[in-house]
This record gives sequence, structure tokens and C-alpha cells, in this order.
Amino acid sequence: MTSGAFANSHHFIVNQPEMYDIRGENQIINIITNHPSGNLRPAFQNTMACTSRNFLGQEIYLEKLHEHFCGSSTMNKSERKMFLLHGMGGIGKTQICLKFYDQTVEYFSYIFWVDTTSDDTVIQSLKDIYTKFASSGTQAFEFSIAVVLNHISSLKSKWLMIFDNADNSPEMVEKYFPPGNTGNILITSRNSELRRIATHDNSMEVTEMNETTAVELLLKIGGLSNIHEQEAKQIVNNLYCLPLAIDMAGAYITRTQCTPNEFIEIYNKYRPKLLNDNKFQGSSKYNKSVYKTWEISIEKILEMSNNAQDKSLSAAAQYAISLLNICAFMHYKNISQIMFERAVKFYSQNVEQFTNVITSTYLHTMNSSILNMNEDREWNGWIFHESIGLLLSFSLIKRTGSETTYDMHPLVQSCCEDRLSITEASLWLLNTTAIILSSVCSEKTTDEYTYQNSIMPHVLQNLKKYSISCSMTYYEDISNLFAMVLKNGGKYNIEEPYRLEILKQNLKALGIVYKDISSSLNDLEIIYMNKKYNRNSKLKDIVSMVLSVASSCWKKMKPDHSTNSRKVKNIISLAQHLANTYWNQGKWTDAEKLEIQVLKMRTRILGQEHPDTLTSMANLASTYRDQGKWMDAEKLEILVLEMRTRILGQEHSHTLISMGNLASTYRNQGKWTDAEKLEIQALEMRTRILGQEHPHTLISMANLAVSYCNQGKWTDAEKLEIQVLEMRTRVLGQEHPDTILSMANLASTYRDQGKWTDAEKLEILVLEMRTRILSQEHPDTILSMANLAVTYCNQGKWTDAEKLLIQVLEITTRILGQEHPDTLRSMANLAGTYRDQGKWTDAEKLEILVLEMRTRILGQEHPDTILSMANLAVTYWNQGKWTDTEKLEIQALEMRTRILGQEHPDTISSMANLAVTYCNQGKWTDAEKLLIQVLEITTRILSQEHPDTLTSMANLAGTYRDQGKWTDAEKLEIQALEMRTRILGQEHPDTLTSMANLASTYRDQGKWTDAEKLEIQALEMRTRILGQEHPDTLTSMANLASTYRDQGKWTDAEKLEIQALEMRTRILGQEHPDTLRSMANLAVTYCNQGKWTDTEKMEILVLEMRTRILGQEHPDTILSMANLAVTYWNQGKWTDAEKLLIQVLEMRTRILGQEHPDTLTSMENLAVTYRSQEKWTDAEKLEIQALEMRTRILGQEHPDTLRSMANLACTYRDQGKLSDAEKLEILVLEMRTRILGQEHPDTILSMANLAVTYWNQGKWTDTEKLEIQALEMRTRILGQEHPDTLTSMENLAVTYRNQEKWTDAEKLEIQVLEIRRRI
Repeated sequence: MTSGAFANSHHFIVNQPEMYDIRGENQIINIITNHPSGNLRPAFQNTMACTSRNFLGQEIYLEKLHEHFCGSSTMNKSERKMFLLHGMGGIGKTQICLKFYDQTVEYFSYIFWVDTTSDDTVIQSLKDIYTKFASSGTQAFEFSIAVVLNHISSLKSKWLMIFDNADNSPEMVEKYFPPGNTGNILITSRNSELRRIATHDNSMEVTEMNETTAVELLLKIGGLSNIHEQEAKQIVNNLYCLPLAIDMAGAYITRTQCTPNEFIEIYNKYRPKLLNDNKFQGSSKYNKSVYKTWEISIEKILEMSNNAQDKSLSAAAQYAISLLNICAFMHYKNISQIMFERAVKFYSQNVEQFTNVITSTYLHTMNSSILNMNEDREWNGWIFHESIGLLLSFSLIKRTGSETTYDMHPLVQSCCEDRLSITEASLWLLNTTAIILSSVCSEKTTDEYTYQNSIMPHVLQNLKKYSISCSMTYYEDISNLFAMVLKNGGKYNIEEPYRLEILKQNLKALGIVYKDISSSLNDLEIIYMNKKYNRNSKLKDIVSMVLSVASSCWKKMKPDHSTNSRKVKNIISLAQHLANTYWNQGKWTDAEKLEIQVLKMRTRILGQEHPDTLTSMANLASTYRDQGKWMDAEKLEILVLEMRTRILGQEHSHTLISMGNLASTYRNQGKWTDAEKLEIQALEMRTRILGQEHPHTLISMANLAVSYCNQGKWTDAEKLEIQVLEMRTRVLGQEHPDTILSMANLASTYRDQGKWTDAEKLEILVLEMRTRILSQEHPDTILSMANLAVTYCNQGKWTDAEKLLIQVLEITTRILGQEHPDTLRSMANLAGTYRDQGKWTDAEKLEILVLEMRTRILGQEHPDTILSMANLAVTYWNQGKWTDTEKLEIQALEMRTRILGQEHPDTISSMANLAVTYCNQGKWTDAEKLLIQVLEITTRILSQEHPDTLTSMANLAGTYRDQGKWTDAEKLEIQALEMRTRILGQEHPDTLTSMANLASTYRDQGKWTDAEKLEIQALEMRTRILGQEHPDTLTSMANLASTYRDQGKWTDAEKLEIQALEMRTRILGQEHPDTLRSMANLAVTYCNQGKWTDTEKMEILVLEMRTRILGQEHPDTILSMANLAVTYWNQGKWTDAEKLLIQVLEMRTRILGQEHPDTLTSMENLAVTYRSQEKWTDAEKLEIQALEMRTRILGQEHPDTLRSMANLACTYRDQGKLSDAEKLEILVLEMRTRILGQEHPDTILSMANLAVTYWNQGKWTDTEKLEIQALEMRTRILGQEHPDTLTSMENLAVTYRNQEKWTDAEKLEIQVLEIRRRI
């Protein structure tokens, strides 16, 4: 007979080579003849440099030469083959030819080497060829160029003629080719124009070595061992893998016996001297320094510039030299023709912009020749292209993939800079700066953003040279333009010193007028330049000094000092620009201090109602909003709105902006209805006044859509955002920043609607466009990366999300600084992803860091700081640290209630989170009270149909379920499901969650068929919508498997759990908490199937992994101990079970408290083990204690209390206290019938237990009646093949046997046997 079961022991979750060697001068031809005898020997031998013994790599070029001249496809062809190797000087072209010469000496009968540096060197080479022919006695003839070339052309054997250093024009080289169409010609040149002779297909550019070969070469030349590999990498990268420079470095290290690190230090300090020193020639015996290699070309261009006969060539050469000097101070890559064109186009505009500045300017003093203007002051494209052609012909620059952008090798660039005197370098640096900055304009268009992004590397490189700390003269126009470009590019930290410098210089200009404040200005100079001041104190002093000096000036002004008055007002405006920079940097305290002083100055100087004063108020309010000082922001914005309405009129654009600002603050305060009203008003007015397609009207639409989103009106938001996106695309163009912002907003709405695939597509598009238009490091691009990561998280693509968020964190830390709010937000997002992946320790470390930094930087009461508390509490919750969770959540709730108000959405969220923690602690009454309060507030404030209200319903229903109030839970869950289906749609993730929750309640009620139907539906929909591998889909599998288990469909459960385990192991990893949960669930099914050995193995594995990953005291680890104990019990290992259960009870009592439901469950499980060991007294004591505590804590009618009663009755029965057992079992049966219903599995179990007691009392008739009733109900409800039904059959057969109804007993037992054999 069955006499009892473990009480709730198992818990389930319902939810690229290259060469370096350079030959020396005076190298002449070698002629080698192949003799038919097969004994190969040189017919002519003369001095010629051999390939360097250190030659490495360059296989790609040698293979191409072998294929072209010696390949099987060319063997039988008699026509002339020609090939060009072109590239910059020092790149290793000659050494490649020498190596090819060595490798083909047996293939060619004659090889002629011609030094093609000039006509003289060519003629000398041809004379040497003539001499060798004459001395060989092959044929006697008089020397002339034509005779030598004709003789070569008449040779019947294979010959190769190498024209080395053919850097002049194609015509100069071509006139020395042997006549006819036979033979082979190989050319090396810096001039890529020689491709006209060889054709593009038969040409190849020689480029820098790859790093690996370059390092190997340096180690070899320098005689260094592999232990210096890292230093060698640094050296070759500093030399940009140029073979000649590496040869020089190796020669220096060999000659001086210095270490690689010492060479790095020497190079950084004495670069011009090293690269210009002929002593360090290296193994290539190249008798030119690195710089001399390129200076030869520069000198040739200089010669052309002095050509009085060809004025066009002279002009082009002069500007080519200018271009070299300009490019020396730009970034070496992507030097754009467009920049030079735009510099002329916007030059006049930028000059005009700064005509009224009170300090010095530079642009208007620029020489027009620097800008390359023609007589009509337009860009001279002809001169530009002729100059570029010259530089290309000497390989001083090269084209990129684009026809209008060029690259310059960094060492060529260094050469161009180092050849200038200090004075010349300063002038050309200034000219370069002016050209770069003249090319920008203040238009806020997509093209302008894209252009400014494209030149940002040049701006940043230029800033390394042109900085406020250098001795160069200050020019306000240049500083202002720098600041503008840096701001538009999101480089706020670099922008800041320029804003400070502009302020300082404007104050200096005032000091000229007011000599009596010169001491204050001197103090300012000391503060500004003193490096002993830390940034914060320096900033504080500068800010106060700036405004106090300006104030002093204002007080001393006479009424007729209009010019000086304008200067003071200008300083105040500049201070506001600086405050804006601080705001962009997230330095809101610094911004606030400066804005308060600006506001005071404008109020006193301009008056409270002046538009600039009102702008200052609005700016300060915006800063308050970002600081979380929403009440201060609201007061100021209401004041600004009232004053602008009265002074400017309700329909003025500034008034409408004030409406939008106030609505934004309302939105932050959770006053979404107020925000909506204001935004609708602003939208209607802008539509009427400006028209529907005006950019400001579209902003109002977008803002209203945000409010709709906050209110959960996602369909309305979606419609509006689609409309805004379509109009912005048509009016502004697809790539305008505002259009892209609309895409991002729509993607956010899709995310809220659970349309994660649609959101992902849009966010990827937004990220690609922002990366291309704004650059990867722009704040808006970084935000796009973060948004895409959020969507990946929603899709369960946590690895993709983690990679993206790590990248975001690295970029924000590097660009914005570790303490910028956006950096802290990136940390928090990454921590959230760690949490989702079960990396709770990593999440905890990061969240503690974020909390500490936000507390220090933003203050303890800033909303973001409180949010950090809440996030850390969630991680503690996942770690099972519920006491720590509770403390943090109470603190967050108290602070949000006091600061934001009880009805703010964040406060309500804190209440709900605390309630969840109460549930985990078994404080269900406290949780219920809090959740009822949350539901009432959300219903009243947000409306009954708001998604947050529906979430509140679901949470409350979950608490009812935990309390055993399954009817109440069912009603609320049905209501939530119906409303989510109607409002969000049947396929929304929240709707599917409602299905799963309702199914869980059905399962608790024993409505397993209803639960199964819902869970199958949820699984099918999640598989179709989210994909089979989404975490929610896998949860649905686990839930359905749990229901199959309850129905006794253990094979179905096992299949589903094995599938879920395999997928979670592959997707999440073996150690993820959800994977371990799948293992535990499968073990339960094995247990139900009687596969106790399999169960034991899996539970021991789960226990070991949870102990190692989560810690011994994590609730899930303790649960694993309890589950293993149950398996020991099933195996009859009661002593092992007892030891483990005592340990579980002690740990739960200490960690969770004596009254926690899990602790009480541990008591009962231990009592069951005592009962199995016939320690009935020990069992009885524990069960009475558990019953008393459950009655007091949960109430007499809670399902767990009734379970305690039933367990105690079993113990009474085992002790022979049959009357006590009978009374208790009758009481349990009556209460379960009334509370759970007559057909609930627990009610039927009570019938069966009471029947057992009757049987023990010999009341076989009463036993029979109850067992027949239980059997009929189980057959009807669970099915004839359910394990519980079969148990009822067996129990009834035993009763028949006791009544000597052997035929009836036999029939039942045969039926049970047949069913069990079949199943």
C-alpha cells in the first residue's frame, strides 16, 4: 500500500611578403650564356652586386615574375614580354630583381642590367655591354647605342634586359629598348606612369612588408634573438615596415650594439638624424640614407619649379612642393581632393564669420596661392591635378581605391616635415590647419556631417602639432572651427581646452582696455598653465575667474562703451559654449556651476526677460533634468514657458521649444498624461504655423510618439514614428541624422512590441549608417551599438550582445573617459548581459563598481545611482542573496518614494521588485500587500490596459499561486491573458508569458489537460516567433515536460527534457544556470521512471557544478542536495538521505530562516526519512513543528499546510495511532474538497490516504468505497494509464483480497500488469 510521499522536494522553473635589399651604385650588366654542352658558366663576368644575404620574403613578386617570363604558358611564344615593378623609393624593387636574376641564371642565356637613373647612366651601361661583347670575341663592331641595341635584338637565345631605377618619363625609358618584338624586359621605377609601356596587367606595385617578415628581417640584420620579438615589432611598426628603414635600424643596432629598447628611445628622440645618416647603410649597401631616397625626388621637383621656359610645369611643381608641406601635417591616409576644393569654396564664408571677433584671426591673412585659387578666386583644379601627377610620378604619394583620395607613406611624411626649418614648419602647420578648417561649414546637413567625419583623422593629427600648449600664436577663428568640428564629431573631451582657450584670450583682450584688472588676468594665466592643479580645482578657479573678470569689466564700463559691452556679452556667450561642452561630456555639475553664473550675469546685464537670459534658464533646466533634479527642472521650465508665452507669444518658435522641454521633464517624472497634452498642443501649433513637413513639426511628432511608448500605446507610437520616418526620408533624405534617429526610435518601439526581428534589422541599418556618416566613435554610433545589444538580449543572443557591449565599453572609456555617464551606462548594460548569461559574479563586480562611481560622481540620490542599486539587487536575487537584495530594494524604494514620489514609475518598479523578493523569502502576505498597492497605483495612474498594469496583475497572480490561492490566481491570469491578447496581440512575448503563467496555475490545480493545451500552444508560437533556440522557447519546452511528468507521460517528458538540455548546453554552455536546471529536471523524470542510478549520477553532477559555480549556500545548490537526498531515499539509502537532509535543513534554517517555506519543506523531507527508518517519534516531532509553523505563517487552508497535515497523519498511521490518523485525514479531505475541489489530485490523494487508514483499521467496506471512488475519479481525470490510477487499482485489489474477493482482485491485478507491461 502507498503510505505517503516526499513533500515538495523537487522544484521546477516555470519560466598577407616583401623584400628589403637595395643594390649599390655603379652596378653593370652581367651577360650569361647557356652552352649546349650543358656545362653552365658565365660567358661574361663583370662586377655586379649580388642579392643581399639577408633577403627575405617577396615571394608574391618573384612568383609573378617567374610566371610572366618563365611560365609554361609563355614558353613557346616569341613575342616580347615586358613587366614593371613600381613603388616608392626604398621599398626593395632592385633587390627583387637581383633575386630574380639569381633564380633565372640558368634560364636566360643573356641578362643585361641597365642603370636607368639618367641618360648618362644608361649610355654607360650600354658601353659596358659593348665592352663585354667585344672581350668575348663573339663579334667585332663599333660602339653606338643603336648598334648595341640592334645586336641585343638579333640574339637568338633567350635574353632579359633589366632597366633599374627608370624613374623618368616613359619616353626616356622606351627609347633604349632594343628594336623588334623579341626578348624580355623588366623595369623598376618609382613612376607608375610606366604602366603605359608595360600595361596595367603586366605591372605590379611593390608595397611594404608584412609585420612578420619585417620582424624576421630586423632580427636577422641586427643579429638579435627571438626574445626581442616584441621590441622588434614595435620598431618595424614605427618604421612602417619599409625595407630600407628596417635595413638602417638593423645596421644601427649592429654597429652601436644597442638594445632594441635603446634604439626605440634613440629613434623617438633623434629620428631626423637617424633617417638622414648615410653611415647606417645596412646589408643592402645602398649608399643613400632613408630620407635621401626621397629628397632626390623632391629636389627634382624643385628644379622643375625653377623652369623659366615651361611656366605651366613650374607652377605645377611649385604647388606640388606646397602639397608636400601641407600633407606633412595631415594624417597620412585618405588625403582628399575634396578638402582642397571645399577650402576654397567655404573660405570666404568662414572669414566673414569671424570678422567681429575681438582677438586675432588667421584665415583672412592667408596667401591665395596656398589655397590654389585662380584669378577668379575659384579652385584651380588644373594646377592641382598637374601637381598630384608629379607627386604620383615620383611615388611620393599614391592613389587609394578612390580617384580623389591619396595616401603618403608616414616616413615620406616625416621626411617632408623634418626637411623644414622650425620657422617654415610653424608656417606650414598653420597653413595646413587653415586649409583643413576652411573646408568645413556650419550647415547641419548629412553631407556636412559625413565630410567632417571623413576629415576627423586629419583634424586629430593636426591637433597633435597645433595645440594650445605649443608656442604658436593664438587665432580665435582656428580655435572656434576646431571646437565646432570636434563637437560635431562627439570629441567633447578634446573640444574642452579650445573653449577654455577662447575664453582666456577674450579676457586678455578686455585686459588691454581695463588695465586695473590685469592682475586678475595674470592670476588666470597662472591657474590655466599651472600643471599642479588637478582638473576639477583648475576648472573651478577658471570658471569663477572668467565670470568675475567679466563682471568687473561690466561695472567699470561707461554708457558709450558699446564695443566693450559687446565684448563682455561675447565672453558670457563663450562661457555658455563651454558649459555646453561640459554638458556633452556628462560633467553636469561643472555645467550647472557655469550655467548658474551665466544666468546671473545675463539677468543683471540683459535683464530677466531678455531672450538670451531665458535661453540660459532653459539650458540650466536641461542640466537639472540630466542630473535627475526633475523638480528644479520643472520649476525653471514652467517659468521659461510662462515668460516666453507672455513676451514672445504662444506661437513663437522659442515658446514651442519650451513646451517640448517641459514635456520632456514631465516624461522623466512619469507624468505621461501631462507630457502628452503639452506635446499634442505643440504638434497642433507647429503643424498650423510651420506646416506638417517642417523639421520642428516632425520633432513634435517624434516626441509625442515617445510619450505614447511610455504609456504603452505602442500601436499609436508605431504609426506616428512610421509617419515621421517617411516624411523625414522624403524631406531630409535617408542619411540625415534626424532620419536615422527616426529609424532608431521606430526600432525601439518594435522592441517594446516584441517585434525583435524587425527591431534588429532597423538597428543594424542605423548602426551601419551612423558608422559610415558619423564614424564608429561618435556618441550616436555608440548608442546604436548599445541598442542593438539590447535587442540581441531580448532575442537571447547573449554572446552577440556581450561582444557588442564590451566594444561599446572600450570605446566610451577611451573617448569619453571612465567617469562619463555613458561609460557608466555601458558598464551597467554589460553587467545586465552577464546576469542574463548566469555570470553573476562578473555582473556583481561590475555593478558594485558602477554603483560606487555613480554615487561619487552623480550623487547618491541621482536616478541613475538608485537604478544601480536596483540592478545590483537583481544580481543578488539571482545569487540567492535575498537578505542583501531586500536591504538594497528597501533603500531604493525609500529613496525613490522621497525623491520621485510614490506614484513615479520607477518607485512602482521598486515596490514590485521588493515584492518578488518577499515571495522568494516566503513572505507572501507582505508580497501580496505590496503588489495589490502596485496594481491599484498603476491602474489609477497608467490605466488598466497599460502594459505595466498588466504586469502588475501577473505578479499579483503569481503571489496568489504561491499562497495556494489558485482560484484567485486563475481569475487574474485569465484577465491578464485576455487583455494582453486584445491590446498587445496574441503573438507578443508578454501574451505568451501570460499563457505560460496560466498553464502553471492549471498545473497547480491539477488541470493538467488544460495546462498541456496552453503549454503546447505557447511552445508552438514561441518556436515560430522567437525561434527554436530562444531561451523563452526552451523554457516552454521545460514547462510542457513538467506537465507531461505530472500526467505520468514520463517518456514524453524525457524526450522534451533531453532536447532542451542538448540545446541549452550548445547555446548557453554547460555551466549556465538554465542548463543545470535542465539537468535537474531530467533527473526528476529519471526518478519518476525508476531510473535511480541515472538519477543519482545526474544529480551528483548538478550538485558538484552548482557548488563550484554558484557556491555551496546558493538556494539552487541546496535544492540539488535535497533532490539527491530524495534519490537516496528511493534507493533505500536512508542513512545517506538523512545526512544530506540534515545538512539541507541546517543550511536553510541559517540562510533563509526557520520560517521560510523551503526550510519547512526540509523539515518534512527529513521527517519522511525518519519514518522510513521507523524513527517515528523523531518524524512526529518534526512534522508537528512544521504543521504549527505553516498554520501560523501560511494559514490553515494553504495547500502546504494541508500537506503537512497529511504527512503527520501518515506518521500517526505508521505508529499505530489510527484514530489520530483518521481524524486528521478526514479533516484534510474535507478541507481539500472545499478549497481545491473534489477532483483535484491532492483531494483524491487524501481519499486514498484515508482509505489506507480504514484498511489498517479493518474497515474494508469503507476502504473499498473510498478506493472505488478514487479509482473512478483518477480514471476519468488522469486516464487509465496514469501511474496514480494504476496505484488505485492495486490498492483496491489488495482490499478485494482482504475481503476474499479473489476474482475481483485477480481481474484488477491482471489489468494493472498488462497496462504496465504495455507502458
